[in-house]
Amino acid sequence: MLSMNPSDAHNPTTQPIAQNSFEQTYAERSVSRTLSFVTHDIRNLLTVISLNAEKLLNVEHLQQNKIGDRILNQVDQITAICTAAGGPNNSHRAKPHYAPATPMVMIADTISDVIKSIQEPNSNVKFEVDCDVDLGLDMCRATLFRILYNIVSNAFKAISDTENPQITIRAAKISDRLQIDIIDNGPGLPKDIQKVLTSKRPDNSWKGGLGILIANMLIQEQSGTLDLLDSTSQGTHFRLAIEIKPC
Repeated sequence: MLSMNPSDAHNPTTQPIAQNSFEQTYAERSVSRTLSFVTHDIRNLLTVISLNAEKLLNVEHLQQNKIGDRILNQVDQITAICTAAGGPNNSHRAKPHYAPATPMVMIADTISDVIKSIQEPNSNVKFEVDCDVDLGLDMCRATLFRILYNIVSNAFKAISDTENPQITIRAAKISDRLQIDIIDNGPGLPKDIQKVLTSKRPDNSWKGGLGILIANMLIQEQSGTLDLLDSTSQGTHFRLAIEIKPC
């Protein structure tokens, strides 16, 4: 750690050292932040690959089963590399603590983990959460975390230049389904992206990033739905619904 006496501030020999130290710290943080975004995108791609590989495991064909298993092993190796390359200065981000799978996921805890993982130091984005602490769902917690993370992180990025940016997350049991609304006050989604989302048939022309598509794929794996209810210059409103199966 660099230490300076008050008198050193006027010493020309110490000023370059202080400046170099500042520039080095800033560069390290920039590299770490970029690396964090890159590894997140890689993990999203790996999620798609894993979902397709798992389909190979579920068919009655030994060769395809072996290929699916081999792909999943390779995905695990790449995931480990992404984890190791997380960057030296990511300690400000809270790491979510969850088991790969649990019989009952507490929704409020998972939402809290998502927010802690997305929120940045000195960010002025306000999160408002309305969720019963006892609300639970029988599914893999890691899957629910990734679904919410992709949707909420997209909203977080979208409102970065918004005055008084806010993201509202409401979760409740409606009949036999878990319903989660994610609402931001950002500039809204471009019309072409809205069209693809509402058609639910993304193709090669998709330019909206992988986050929402990954979330939609994971929700469909749970026999759930992801709907774009509204997107205007006043903000965007997503709603996901997943069936609550009796224990």
